[in-house]
Amino acid sequence: MYELSIDGKLRYASIKIEQVTHVMPGILFLPHWHHHLEFYRMIEGEMVLTVIDEAIRVKPGDIVVVNSNEVHSAEKTTPSVRFALYQIDLFALTDNLADIQQKFLNNMFHQQHYFLRRDPVIRARAVPFLEVMDAAWQVGDIPALENAGRLLLIELLRQVKTKHSDQGAYKTYKHTLSQLKPTVSLMTYRYQERITLDILAEMTKISAIHYSRLFKGVMHYTPIDFLNQVRIAKARELLLETDLSIGEIANQAGLRDSNYFSRFFKHYSQMTPTAFRKKYQIL
Repeated sequence: MYELSIDGKLRYASIKIEQVTHVMPGILFLPHWHHHLEFYRMIEGEMVLTVIDEAIRVKPGDIVVVNSNEVHSAEKTTPSVRFALYQIDLFALTDNLADIQQKFLNNMFHQQHYFLRRDPVIRARAVPFLEVMDAAWQVGDIPALENAGRLLLIELLRQVKTKHSDQGAYKTYKHTLSQLKPTVSLMTYRYQERITLDILAEMTKISAIHYSRLFKGVMHYTPIDFLNQVRIAKARELLLETDLSIGEIANQAGLRDSNYFSRFFKHYSQMTPTAFRKKYQIL
């Protein structure tokens, strides 16, 4: 469930909508996955959204769906992008529905139904419901928001593509995600610590070579490059949102030596930390 502040009061909804604008260079977000469903509605600019092994070029007007438990990442292909992101907690949304509605929507979970990624049908079918959701979100009308979300899912399930080909492969994929999850969490939330490939492999109880191959096959990065990208993202955030010194930022990003940090940052950002701060910081 998502928390909303409406008229100073905390409310809860199964759907969250946000407008995302990104003007900095590089990766929009690193590979990750979650239990909720997402709709990306592109407004300005272009990006490549990679979902599992499918790279999708997203242009203004496109709507792309990312299903539950699918690894996805995005990178800009234009200087700036703006898109609307709709996050739907499917379990919360289908709670307390009439039995027939709940059974219909739960097919998505139990029979591995997947929405088409990007298709004229999705755009035509989804836009009216998304517009109703936008309006309800703006005024804090949670019942209207959630009702439009349910109707959207029901409408799209009529156009659904079901993967019946290899349920074994699907189970293997989910098992791999469960294996990798502790190490992804470690790198994402405890990046300041000393983290090595051996430490990550030990957490999964498999060899370093096998772990590296497994990780790259799903996340499209080596484990250490993923960790480096997490640290760079944190460093960029600190450069733009604080007045900390370069040395302090290096320390908070998990890179103790400021000279090494400067070289590290330039390798990934094509400019020094000082130049990056000067170019993109809004005072």
